[in-house]
Amino acid sequence: MKFKLLLISIVSSVLVFGQVYTVGDYVDDFSGDICHNGEGTWSYEEDGRDRVVWINLFTSWWPSCTTEAPQAEAVYQQYTNDSLVYVAFGSDWNQPYSCTSWGTTFGLSHPIIDDINNIYGLFGIGYIPHNLIIGGDGELLYSDSGYNQAAIIAIINQALEDLPSDLDEDGFDFDEDNCPETYNPAQSDIDEDGSGDACDICDNANVFVVGNVNGDLDDNNNPIIDFFDVVSLLDHLQTDEANETPISECRQQAANINYDNNVNIIDVVNLVNMILFDNIPTAFNSNEDDGKVSLIQTQSNDQIILESSSDIGGFQINISTLNDIDQYLDDIILPRGWSMTYSSSNNNYKLYAYDATGNNSINSIDLMMPVKSILDVNNIIIASKDGHQIKTTLEKNSYQGEAIALPNVPNIQSLYPNPFNPLLTISYSIPSETMVSITVFNMLGEKISTLVNNAYTLSGFHSVNWNASDYPSGMYFVKIQTPSVINTKKALLLK
Repeated sequence: MKFKLLLISIVSSVLVFGQVYTVGDYVDDFSGDICHNGEGTWSYEEDGRDRVVWINLFTSWWPSCTTEAPQAEAVYQQYTNDSLVYVAFGSDWNQPYSCTSWGTTFGLSHPIIDDINNIYGLFGIGYIPHNLIIGGDGELLYSDSGYNQAAIIAIINQALEDLPSDLDEDGFDFDEDNCPETYNPAQSDIDEDGSGDACDICDNANVFVVGNVNGDLDDNNNPIIDFFDVVSLLDHLQTDEANETPISECRQQAANINYDNNVNIIDVVNLVNMILFDNIPTAFNSNEDDGKVSLIQTQSNDQIILESSSDIGGFQINISTLNDIDQYLDDIILPRGWSMTYSSSNNNYKLYAYDATGNNSINSIDLMMPVKSILDVNNIIIASKDGHQIKTTLEKNSYQGEAIALPNVPNIQSLYPNPFNPLLTISYSIPSETMVSITVFNMLGEKISTLVNNAYTLSGFHSVNWNASDYPSGMYFVKIQTPSVINTKKALLLK
């Protein structure tokens, strides 16, 4: 049977109080805010009831307490029982110690609580340090000043032996019961997650199973997993990080498609594969394929290029900018069947994109910004088409502030990538304002696409994307034309 010992360390500057609880008394609830190794409020009723509780009253300025702290921690580490719980209530801190530094200095793994509620007054009599042990039924079994390690260990061991093995009296011992504190003789566990339906707050109604992020049901009360769940997952990705709509514990479980305890674009790709192909991951798995993200900045534009040795099925990236770039993100052309969404706050963008078809992945993606605006990119996660994470490195090639001279004549600077499939980024330069046309021709000399139609264009570096999803593999010609110049370059489409 596994139990957890909670050691509560309570500190007070006042050494003598009128005693409230003596050995043999039954303890009521008491609580305090955790200031080391944990957050929120620790409560005896919620966290100590039905367990063995060891309370150590100490203060940082007393030498005996500094000696006792590591010794008590060593005793605690000998116990691995889930019903043995160990916490610390502290106050009257003396330099150089604070609640946090006390815990880190002595390597304390248990919570410490700043005793602003004067818990010492409930138990404290005599001097510090002071140790107490409360049994599983709430009876105060031990209360003594100083640190008598042998006596403390003996009382703890006996108290653990006296704990009932079947707390909820449903016929299953603690270590066999999937709800050890909730009566559930049937031991039903509909989602088979090890937490019985009687105490599983999420799945006892078979609602928030993996994939059913929005929690909807059909007429027979069965969970519906479809693209509405993808939309819901993306919505949570964008809003939860800004603390606008925190993901509930149940939705978090349902959204964690690949079981890695993180919800991100990897889960989106896995959810798409689950819906389209019934591919349900059984465990977290990281792909060993390498990827690279390049941030290329010139005097007049920014470019983010994502590349991988394996096909990319989705990605997310955070972009911090000088200015609003919504219009440029809206103009980005992704492969056919891809979907992209983004959110922004104070020019900080969260961008998510994925292959909604499940079969149109690509190993290179170019996000071209025809303006100079990007300050930084981070939180980059790239998913392979089968829903594994691709290891990614970031390379920055910044030419910000350098005087890059424009060519003397209008010119196609680059076709990237080349060969391409199916998206081609055409970068071109214009030395002075003029009318510009950019067209694409096939091998027969037939014009098949007009990308820029005699548009008035300011001087500088520019780019435009061509999506060749509707065209067969082969050689194509990209032509830029102004009233004075015609320039042509080749591009190879390989599908």
